[in-house]
Amino acid sequence: MYLPDKRIIFPSAFLVILGIICLIFFSRSPVLIVVDDSFSMMYGPSRLLKRQVSVSLKLFRPVRLVTVSEGSSFDVISISVKNAVKNPYTVFFPYRYEQAAAHFYDDNPGIPVAVLCGRHRLNPQRPELTVIRSNVTSDYYVAGAAATILSEGNTGHLLFFHDGLIINAEREYVMSGIKDTESYMDKTDTTEFVNPRRSIFFINVSSNYSQWENVVCAIINGAANDYFEKTHNVPSIIFSWIDPQYTPNRVKIIIDDSPLTVVVRALEEIKTGKTEILLNSEFSVISGRINDKKTVEKLEKLFKNPEIYKKTTPESTDQPIMQ
Repeated sequence: MYLPDKRIIFPSAFLVILGIICLIFFSRSPVLIVVDDSFSMMYGPSRLLKRQVSVSLKLFRPVRLVTVSEGSSFDVISISVKNAVKNPYTVFFPYRYEQAAAHFYDDNPGIPVAVLCGRHRLNPQRPELTVIRSNVTSDYYVAGAAATILSEGNTGHLLFFHDGLIINAEREYVMSGIKDTESYMDKTDTTEFVNPRRSIFFINVSSNYSQWENVVCAIINGAANDYFEKTHNVPSIIFSWIDPQYTPNRVKIIIDDSPLTVVVRALEEIKTGKTEILLNSEFSVISGRINDKKTVEKLEKLFKNPEIYKKTTPESTDQPIMQ
């Protein structure tokens, strides 16, 4: 009796199974994310493709980007989304295209539509649209904690550059992260070294700040183009979607709440029926820019557990604030 060669059976079976998996994957309705040309350029083409593939595999369904030109009218954007695929699983729109999101929803009421607001304090006018926001409480707290770790052992003050819209409660989140992390360091430091207390100054990002001598770390939340042109070497943390390779070497940490970063967690929350969702941003240390391994380990531990230093209730601090 003839027995098929195992060297043929196993590879053939593998290819059949792989083919079935691919067939199922591509037959599932895709997730659509509306982006514009500036996002694609800033995020970086290679990085964008890698993240798109990664997210698609995690969701086990295709994730497609619908790229539109900046300045396109809301009806043109809505039509572009409608023409991209017949029945998408969910469609994500940036907050600036809320009108297009509402227009698309009116034409396709059975398809979930979400508006990505990031850290903007905006309230979409249509209750049918799911609102995705960045968890500012956690993001600012962790940014303060990360700046404290990054500047450990150095005497000086911290800077927080903002876009002019920061409110007092958000300042408190940053300062609580600093204070809690300093207290934790005091308790866990086995040496006789006393970690210095850090004051923090809040500066409008549009100001022409030049007093860098005693700055040990800077946090930037706002347009960073002018900041990148500065010649100082102060370790920096930025809230941005930018590809790390486009940043100067002094940028050590990027805080990212871009669509491809939040989409997996957003879909998990949308399944539960929530219409307003808060999500933590993704904090990442830029590879090779921090030489001290212990500092990297502390930062990565913090990013995996954003509440590691957190107290049950935020406390006010006596640290000075400069507008």
